[in-house]
Amino acid sequence: MNAKLVLDVCQALYEKHKLITYPRSDCRYLPTEHHQQASGIIKLLAQSTASYQSFAKNADATIKGRAWNNSKVSAHHAIIPTEKSAEKINLNPFEKNVYFLIVRQYLAQFYPAYIYDQTKISLTIAGGIFTANAKSPVQQGWKDLFKKQSTKKQNDNKSSEHNSPLEQQSLPSLKKGDKLHCEKGELLEKTTQAPSAFTDATLLAAMTGISRYVQDKSIKKILKETDGLGTEATRAGIIDLLFKRGFLQ
Repeated sequence: MNAKLVLDVCQALYEKHKLITYPRSDCRYLPTEHHQQASGIIKLLAQSTASYQSFAKNADATIKGRAWNNSKVSAHHAIIPTEKSAEKINLNPFEKNVYFLIVRQYLAQFYPAYIYDQTKISLTIAGGIFTANAKSPVQQGWKDLFKKQSTKKQNDNKSSEHNSPLEQQSLPSLKKGDKLHCEKGELLEKTTQAPSAFTDATLLAAMTGISRYVQDKSIKKILKETDGLGTEATRAGIIDLLFKRGFLQ
């Protein structure tokens, strides 16, 4: 979905279906008083037949995380689902997908923290210092909502296990001064790659943080203090117009 389509879909979910709050907002925070509505919204989502039903059933409405912060809310708060059921509304596939993402992001606030044990070891091999890191999850918490379900993805991961980072593995219990055996060593030669082409998502991010592409310090300072090029409501239209006029392809 390109930026304009996402904006149009969000507008339909807000204006036509009344399923989400004001969509043209880049705020990531919610007013503290809105936390009182949480149990009602969660209960409504738990009664749905959609895939997010189980997420809502396991959500804990009493959890109040960092998202609830009046001082961080400007003209509009973060986009969240309203207290209206989507069960009897005929949503098209685009609307279903975007609504699911908004619901999932909202429900994540009502899950416990992701907790893991992190291990870092330093090894001296042939006079050089090598380090290894590993993470062992203790509590999945909100990460349960963001698990990949794709079988293809899982198969791809299995086929590339020998290239997987140590972050996905565990390290044995070691103490300072232990002597270990180095089984093998590899020297990899790689070439510098050109920056990746922009996607709709990275282009939107670049427009928001445009100051990092500007050399003039006085202009850079001004752009840092603003929201960059355009607003949440106009960036999609700007990108669309640039394509139509042939400035982007």
